[in-house]
Amino acid sequence: MGFCGVTDPMHIPTIWRTYYSSASLLTKRGEIQEQMNDWSVETGYPINKIIRFDKTWFTDIKAMDLAMGEARATWQLLERGFSAQYCLPVTLEYIARMNAIERADAETEHTRTITERMNLNKTDPRLPPLTLEELQRGVATYAAKTYVHFGKFCDLYKKLLIMRETLESHAVEHARACYTPRIVTEYWFEVLDKSRSFFYTMLRKSDFDKPNGPAFPICSLSSLFPIIIAGHGITNGMFPTKWNSVSPAMPSGNTHGLGGGRPTKNVTFGYDTKVAAGGYGGYATPAKPTAPTSGGWSWETSFPSAPPSAPPDSLIPPTFKDKYGHCHPIVKSEFAEYHKQFGGKLQLQLLVKHSNITMNQLLGQHSFRDASGMNNMCYSYVLGVCNHKACKRIHPTAGQLVPEFVRDLCKQLKPGRDYLIKNPGLGAKRPSKSG
Repeated sequence: MGFCGVTDPMHIPTIWRTYYSSASLLTKRGEIQEQMNDWSVETGYPINKIIRFDKTWFTDIKAMDLAMGEARATWQLLERGFSAQYCLPVTLEYIARMNAIERADAETEHTRTITERMNLNKTDPRLPPLTLEELQRGVATYAAKTYVHFGKFCDLYKKLLIMRETLESHAVEHARACYTPRIVTEYWFEVLDKSRSFFYTMLRKSDFDKPNGPAFPICSLSSLFPIIIAGHGITNGMFPTKWNSVSPAMPSGNTHGLGGGRPTKNVTFGYDTKVAAGGYGGYATPAKPTAPTSGGWSWETSFPSAPPSAPPDSLIPPTFKDKYGHCHPIVKSEFAEYHKQFGGKLQLQLLVKHSNITMNQLLGQHSFRDASGMNNMCYSYVLGVCNHKACKRIHPTAGQLVPEFVRDLCKQLKPGRDYLIKNPGLGAKRPSKSG
């Protein structure tokens, strides 16, 4: 209940019934992934579809050992507990191998020595995301998994949604060249580290018996958002040294490299201190292809130790043309035809009128009401484009909006939206009269 941010056990997600049922691991995996896919469809955020919840995952989660007794992420326990690493994609070859390991584990459960048991379960963590797109999808997948297990009031879930929205913001899109493999990996480790800290803080029954209720765990991931906007790297003393150089030469016993998570990229992070801190923007020199190896493909990437005089033309960020990029995915989908017809002009008065409601009946989100109950949210911004430079209303990000509210608001205005699409002349400006 503490991680869910609720005081009523009836509000705990139903997925926990699956964990404590007698269903097989195959059935449990399918149930988790099905609910995550539903979340993806509802929010519009794509997630990694081929992922793998290993047997150790179910051992840790069923025992509620979500942080593994550690307040920070460590290399040895990177894929234990409620880790984001399980949200990274794997290959079918990896899944087949892990299935074989699980079968061997079950068949020899009572005959193995402790050393044999430890060697059987010994693997290196999956490779981290190396591109902005991989990071976006990984964060969205972890948000989906967190929502399925802890619901919409979980503070970690809220922060992951905002991070996902931030990674798709105008500022990031305009500075795409700054987000080098090194910086992307550093951001991913922050997700691993700060989520481990979040799950380390557990509440007791006595916390719920307090007059004002418990102080629910807070995720510190929000400190990363300004750094993402700036496109800077981040220094974390817990960052794994093995991630300083991602190469095909994997340690003995690894199952996630060439036959694991995805094709292995040979990337050398030749940063000096200033570039690692983001001081120069991290522009990369063009990739230099290497000779194909027997295992597949690879490339090398190097980074300058001094700021370039000007970025190469190929690295100049593209112009961001999607003026609805700030809108919630549900709004983008529901209002696509409407915006195509009117170019972002909301015409709220007409939408409300032809939806047979009044302005006072228009749905609002509780978090954007002031002390008097007045709704301070800018509907023009939430549903389209706000052209009022002096607008003093709240302009929330998509991550700050509750999907249920957005869906209900779009449904409430659907009659008016459909009517204006069929009668576009009603929203057009009247021609000025001569004389």
